[in-house]
Amino acid sequence: MNQRINKENGITLIALVITIIILLILAVVSINLVMNSGIIKRAENAVDKYAKAEDEEKSALEAFLNGQTDETYEEEKKVNAPVLKTGMTPVKYEGGKWVDTTEDDPEWYNYLDEEVKIGEKTVEAKKWANVRLKDGSMFVWIPRYAYKITKLTESSYTEGIVTGEYTGRYTNSAGSIEVVYLKGNT
Repeated sequence: MNQRINKENGITLIALVITIIILLILAVVSINLVMNSGIIKRAENAVDKYAKAEDEEKSALEAFLNGQTDETYEEEKKVNAPVLKTGMTPVKYEGGKWVDTTEDDPEWYNYLDEEVKIGEKTVEAKKWANVRLKDGSMFVWIPRYAYKITKLTESSYTEGIVTGEYTGRYTNSAGSIEVVYLKGNT
């Protein structure tokens, strides 16, 4: 009876040797794949590419901010001019549809709360600078700005006050927000 239990529950020496051989073969194949197919090398390359892309992004942002100088400031519109990159086409909404224009078009945008006369053309108020990319997607230029939020009491509630040429002040019972467009990269 003792011999039967050992045969049914035990492992034979042959089965143990075969299992060890299979595990060794799997280990050799796995090590070979990792070393020869370059999984470690690919991971190292991915880290290098990520670091390079991060450096390029920082450089591009720095170059962009350095390009925002007082020379890009438009005195008539009281805002930094939009900076177009390759592949961006300025567009304006005209006659119920988007129309391609140029960055020199004075009617392309006006961020002020009032119309502006530039040369012979009058540019309507609150007109955003939009661009279209080659794939059809669109973006809007938001100039650099600063703001101040003031909480008001019910007794000091006012509405629709405009202060200055390019500073809008809008208030309600919650408070007011003053927005000023910045010059250059201040």
